[in-house]
Amino acid sequence: MYPTEIFEKKILISPLNWGMGHVSRCIPLIKRLKKQNNEIFIACTEIQREVFESYFQQEITYVHHEGYPFRFKGRGNFILDSVINLKKLQKRLKQELLEVYNLVDNYGIDIVISDHRYGFRSEKCTSIFMTHQLQLPLPWYLKIIQARHTKLVSKFNFQWIVDDESQRLAGKLSSNENFPNAIFIGLLSRFEDLIPSKAREKSVLIVSGPSSYYSKLFDYYNSKIKNDDIELIIGNDESFEILKNINKNVNFHNAKNWKYTDNLILNAKRIYGYCGYSTLMDIKHLGCEFNLIACPGQLEQLYLHKKVLRNSQDFNLYD
Repeated sequence: MYPTEIFEKKILISPLNWGMGHVSRCIPLIKRLKKQNNEIFIACTEIQREVFESYFQQEITYVHHEGYPFRFKGRGNFILDSVINLKKLQKRLKQELLEVYNLVDNYGIDIVISDHRYGFRSEKCTSIFMTHQLQLPLPWYLKIIQARHTKLVSKFNFQWIVDDESQRLAGKLSSNENFPNAIFIGLLSRFEDLIPSKAREKSVLIVSGPSSYYSKLFDYYNSKIKNDDIELIIGNDESFEILKNINKNVNFHNAKNWKYTDNLILNAKRIYGYCGYSTLMDIKHLGCEFNLIACPGQLEQLYLHKKVLRNSQDFNLYD
């Protein structure tokens, strides 16, 4: 089942709350599904809803849905942080299964789409797991985590791989080795229906990822901020408070309204920030220069930065 094959259905979709990249890539998918006369229900947190509402207002039904209890210490050890939160994560997963069961009943849902939420599925309708990581970037001694990941993802009827099958942006992460019902649905960028300006304007630093890693992002790019190589910073209230202690003169835009902020990113001549997968998909569409770093300890970004960015001829890499 491809997205292009879904018409006139009631669809319940929910993005993972580990960074806003999952929200970002759900936006173009929802646009496509709406054009095919599907009725969309979004299960999300209040923060996620604020972003979605800048693109979709009255035509969407929003359902409050708690995220997974991730808490990052900011020490560059995502695996340890996940292990510490494991019991809470398992408890939330079990709660989520029951919540989705009730939502499917209450709204007469035909299809459930989970953006990398293991517990967001139902046996009462078609359930789809959307990801770019069928294979996790783990060292050999943590393969038990890959086995658990495979088992949980296999419980869904279909797996949608967010990548281009012929030129895989996610590299080995999107390799399909264990899922007979997995299909590639292409890249998802919220800029895909917009045309970048020919006259690029500013160099932009996008503050993203877990808030506990904002300071490390500013520390890395501090010299470029002071030298005016970075002319605009896009972030939120929390990142602005950190920035005030570094440089009070650089232009800052608070991205409370994503749709408005998109115009600033669309016209950027160069983008700085963490190399999250949604950011890579956006940059591939925008075709602008970039200087990205991996979030400390996040194995996915470390892999993408080392194996994908440095080896790809499709990117205009700026150092």
